[in-house]
Amino acid sequence: MNTNSITDSKTTVQSHSLNALKVIMILFVIFIHMNPTAERYGEAAMWWHSINIVAVPVFFIISGYFFFYQTKAFGKEAYSKKLRKRIKTLLIPYLLWNLLPVLLITGGNFYSILFRGKSFDALREFYIGLWDEGLYHIWWDKTSGTMPFDSPLWYVRDLMIVCILSPIIYIGIKRLGWIFPIIICLLHLSGIWPQANGFSSTAFCFFSIGATYALKDKLLIDLQTSAKIFLMTATIICYLAANLTHIRFIQQLFILLSAILWILLSVKIPDRLIQFMNKLTPAVFFIYAIHNTFVLANTSKILLKI
Repeated sequence: MNTNSITDSKTTVQSHSLNALKVIMILFVIFIHMNPTAERYGEAAMWWHSINIVAVPVFFIISGYFFFYQTKAFGKEAYSKKLRKRIKTLLIPYLLWNLLPVLLITGGNFYSILFRGKSFDALREFYIGLWDEGLYHIWWDKTSGTMPFDSPLWYVRDLMIVCILSPIIYIGIKRLGWIFPIIICLLHLSGIWPQANGFSSTAFCFFSIGATYALKDKLLIDLQTSAKIFLMTATIICYLAANLTHIRFIQQLFILLSAILWILLSVKIPDRLIQFMNKLTPAVFFIYAIHNTFVLANTSKILLKI
């Protein structure tokens, strides 16, 4: 078997493995947004929660990798082409899905008005509030002052921002190599990254890691066995330390290490399970966008009855 065939085979394995990993990560996202507490679910749930929070960083790594995948030159034309593509895959779905809470609130109020005799006052005040606050908040920071109305889509918002600023990442990686993502990661781990909605250190840190792999023509699943053993050992140590000490730096370091480890271990998922999960992959974004509105409410009620 020639080198090209081996590379193509590994690329296929990586593609299928990452698709399967996306399904696992969307399940993690659902668990995260159940907002577990030790009082409700027990202390073990908090240890499990600390594993789940790796989900969005994994998505950012994968997004960064495929944004620059097989990019030989990144001029104006290539940049414009990538952004045009993401208008369809990110921007339009983002705009529409953030209208869902508005439609649900409107529909719920109309139902109460028609069948329960409720007045129009609450619905009118809701729309007046949206207008007075500024409609743009629906797509920027309507929830908790930091997230869009469909709150999990902060990931998409920040991903779009980092894609727009991708020339900076490209130049940084081309000039500094791995030093660039290391610097970004240190800023992220230290907590000194400027706090601004849409410009999260999580997005820039993990997107840059994936981007560097792509621009260096490296597969995300490739790592020497000795390095894998070291990474796994360091991840386990950080996992224990993070949950015992609750020190922010250690918690963030664990997320960083475990995100890379999950990607590496994705190739160990059994083939039959990978085939099954690959069939579910097209539904990942749909679940991500809708889970906070519908799935979570029912899931939480069921688990609390167990």
